[in-house]
Amino acid sequence: MKYSRLTKEQFDLLNIDFSQFLASKSIDKLKWSEMKINNSLQVETLLDKFSDLVWDDILSRENYLIHLSKKQLFLFYCGKKNIEAIVLKSTRSDLDFRKSNLWSIIESDFFSDHFQILKSKKKYYKNRKSEVFDLILKGANLDSGKLFKSIKGFLS
Repeated sequence: MKYSRLTKEQFDLLNIDFSQFLASKSIDKLKWSEMKINNSLQVETLLDKFSDLVWDDILSRENYLIHLSKKQLFLFYCGKKNIEAIVLKSTRSDLDFRKSNLWSIIESDFFSDHFQILKSKKKYYKNRKSEVFDLILKGANLDSGKLFKSIKGFLS
């Protein structure tokens, strides 16, 4: 397995895709039910293969990621050759990025002394997909990129 197995929730969201994946292997609903009872090793293998296909597809695209901690907001743009990061650090004691409306925080405090803003861009050190996946394993989530683009626009 190249990446990690999808969670039950992720499999639930991809139910139709997973059914099509099984159908491409000539496995219908009845056969799948029998396999889950009688051949757990084959079931595990199929779950892992599907997970790798999904991750490989996601990681091959240009992605935006977001990672929130109490006092820091990390925004990433994962391009084909480079990764860009924008990091907002807050010194406000009452602020928790994880529990706040990000847009309202940024609108009210973006240019205040409460924020430190860092920007960086680098080439990938190793395999692009591995680096993006490592960020996801460390807690980053796929994102629309709307916030990244807005803040980058402010900083330009």
